[in-house]
Amino acid sequence: MDRCEKLRDNLYGVELLTGSITPVKEHIAQIFYIVNNTDNSEFIGNEALQMITQFGKTEYNFCGRHSELWQRIFNDTALKIYPTDSEKVITRKYESTEKFADELSLVLQERYFVPTDFYLIYDDEKMYRQVVGMTE
Repeated sequence: MDRCEKLRDNLYGVELLTGSITPVKEHIAQIFYIVNNTDNSEFIGNEALQMITQFGKTEYNFCGRHSELWQRIFNDTALKIYPTDSEKVITRKYESTEKFADELSLVLQERYFVPTDFYLIYDDEKMYRQVVGMTE
């Protein structure tokens, strides 16, 4: 993992602008985004293209002021990459930090047949620390 904070065995925290992730080939991933500050559509489109291309079929969860924009752009990008398979990428938007943290806590407790990594990518450190605190 490059510029990635290991929070648990399978949970990593990554700052959106300065962090980076190297996917583990044999693992699947679920991505959780805290997007309170980033609303540049071109940046989001590039992020979506890079993540969907790198991680393939996975789930993207969004929370924060700009979560609706992020979800829409990820959905649009997924349709361009997988025009005949709408089930390739799943996106979810959470209205509250509590529901977002609850979902992250829930998936961290599940047992997976295939090794699964969870990435908490954030652009708001205060909200990130809040979510991490709620999942401990």
